Amino acid sequence: MSKKRFFSFVVAIIFLLQVIVPVSNVKAATRDITGAFPLITDVKITDINGKELGDNISKSSEIHINYTWSIPNDQTVNAGDYYTMQLPDEIKIATAIDQPMISPKDGSVVANIHVDTNGKTKITFTSYPSGHSDVLGGFALDCHFNQGKIGNANPIKIDFTVPGLGVVTQGPFNFQQPDPTIVKSGTYNSTTDEITWTVTANKEGVRLSNAVVVDNINNGQAFIDGSVSINGTPAVLGTNYFYDNTSRKLTINMGEITTQQVITFKTSVHNDLATKSQGTYNYTNAAMLNYDYSGTPKSLTSNTVSIPVTVKYISKDGAYDAANKRINWTIKVNESGRTINNAVVTDAIPVGLTIDASTIKVDGATGTDYTISGQNFSYDLKNISSVHTITFSTNVDSTVYNYNNYKNYSNTAFLSGDGVLSGTSSSKVVGVPTNIIQKQGAGYNSSTGVITWKIIVNNNKTNVAAGAKVTDNIPIGQVYVAGSGNLDGVALDDSGYTAATSADTGKTGTFTYTFSSAFSDTHTITFQTKVTDPKVYQANYSGNFNNSVTLTSSDINQTASATQPVSSEIISKTGAGYNYATREIT
Repeated sequence: MSKKRFFSFVVAIIFLLQVIVPVSNVKAATRDITGAFPLITDVKITDINGKELGDNISKSSEIHINYTWSIPNDQTVNAGDYYTMQLPDEIKIATAIDQPMISPKDGSVVANIHVDTNGKTKITFTSYPSGHSDVLGGFALDCHFNQGKIGNANPIKIDFTVPGLGVVTQGPFNFQQPDPTIVKSGTYNSTTDEITWTVTANKEGVRLSNAVVVDNINNGQAFIDGSVSINGTPAVLGTNYFYDNTSRKLTINMGEITTQQVITFKTSVHNDLATKSQGTYNYTNAAMLNYDYSGTPKSLTSNTVSIPVTVKYISKDGAYDAANKRINWTIKVNESGRTINNAVVTDAIPVGLTIDASTIKVDGATGTDYTISGQNFSYDLKNISSVHTITFSTNVDSTVYNYNNYKNYSNTAFLSGDGVLSGTSSSKVVGVPTNIIQKQGAGYNSSTGVITWKIIVNNNKTNVAAGAKVTDNIPIGQVYVAGSGNLDGVALDDSGYTAATSADTGKTGTFTYTFSSAFSDTHTITFQTKVTDPKVYQANYSGNFNNSVTLTSSDINQTASATQPVSSEIISKTGAGYNYATREIT
């Protein structure tokens, strides 16, 4: 056989063998060996130096979780096989951990450990375990306690769930815990005259032994038996709580507590309020929490709460009705909602006001049980236990409107009845604006030196008799401008103006107007005066000019004054700018 034919034969044989016996290059599949055998044999929490944590541990402490591990010789662990476990919630992983698991025999890497920030741990093995026996050792994870997951009720245990081994409990640990608190609050019910007090103790959830809340009921309050509840459940007298009528001490026994406790109870202030006059009264209360903490007796006092209670038997209000020239009064009785038998309201109407009986109403309905004797008004409400509202109107005496003075009417209403202290009352002052004549400066013309004056007559719209006369003396320094008089926009002739004599040093003339007929509406008179001093209107000047007017009739004699600011400017000078290049000011 030639060499060429022999070579071809060998190649054919090799190809045939490759088809019959293919070369394998497939790796073995990795396995999850979690729980297949107890890889982790123990867990222990220590400080970062490997020492016991001791007592009074900070909840943010840096710690080590120390694991021991072992691979039994009868177990096969290949490269890529893995084991998973979960750290408890009380452990915090700030940043992911990646570290090797080392054999203490020769320092070889047995596996690689990865712990994510949620505490999920995965141990992935190298090929080392498959080629060695008696593979065992330990590792430590550097981490912290999860402060938000560590409870407040010492002692605290932390459970590690270890696949293949079970639950390993670490502790008990005594952590640094917040101090418990006690907070007091209260609400008043005006219908029952009862105050509901709320005591919130140990909202921090600290473990407390022999916990007792003590509450001394202050004078003016009466403890209501059977009103105590603990966390919404009615408490039993003699079992959960005790009350001493002599010392006025309420004691609530809670024993050992590890959670917030909410205690409510009621006190009555009804009898105390019955002795009070109108006003606001404060009822105060505080509570005390006594307890043992780690064998040491301790005590806390709550905030002092002050509950304002208003006693309002009667209140008076009023408002002026300008359109109808009357005052509308409102009397509210028994706003505190107390039971008052034989309730009677009396009201002495001020002089100058006359009650209109047709306007008397109680709770919106026409009133009937009243009497009016002169200026005295009274209403018999009989027996009441709720609020009632009395309303009525008083007409204002028309003579009030003949003046410019602001008139105040002070009115007081009294309430009498069973249990109501003598002199219980409420007052209200209502003002009536009166303005029979008014004077105004209506403007100054600096180019002519002329001032315009305005006189408003009977702004009150009262009845003014015929013959009412307006008199305005023009002061020195001004002269009347002929033909400038107007009444309600209609020109007046100058027959009402009289120039003063040369001997008169108080005025330059007198402007008058007489109303020939009676009237009840408002009238407006205007006229002008000219400033006589050229130093005022022909120079730079600023000042005030005054003028007064008087209204007289058979029952009116009132004067009003006005001021008109006067300002004249003949010449002025301002700087327009500065040229830096030429240093010139414009």
